[in-house]
Amino acid sequence: MKTAIVYYSLNGNSEFMAKNLAGRLGGDLVRLECQKPYPARGPLKFIKGGKDAMAGVEPPLRPYTFDDTGYDLVILAFPVWADKVPPAINTFLRDHDLSGVRVALVVSSAGGSGEKCVADCVSKMRGQANPPVLSLRNPADGKDAQLGEKLEEFCSTLR
Repeated sequence: MKTAIVYYSLNGNSEFMAKNLAGRLGGDLVRLECQKPYPARGPLKFIKGGKDAMAGVEPPLRPYTFDDTGYDLVILAFPVWADKVPPAINTFLRDHDLSGVRVALVVSSAGGSGEKCVADCVSKMRGQANPPVLSLRNPADGKDAQLGEKLEEFCSTLR
């Protein structure tokens, strides 16, 4: 099974998850980066990022390599922004038709379940109704003693 793990990470949680999943499942890592990065700290992080996420902004991305037809499984890993998908993921979903591919979602948040964000993402994906989802709180902080078990259970649903 050819797998791509496509991720956007502002503060490292989604990158941590993407690399962890790649270590367990194999596959290609595809990092999405906005041409004009969002602030990673301070009030502008929430004002600019949250506003753009709520508005469904689709910013230009730095060049990356991804073939819509080259994968059996695509895992999208990203943070929750104001209960929405971050703008970089909006752009990716606009530019790629994942309707013929199995898709799974990994969302990280500072609080909450990420359910609204998942619903937002699914509404933007063509042909995907109920993808497998792993939702975690700040996975890179090392405070979740059951993280390994959660990852293994998630990976077993994808194999």
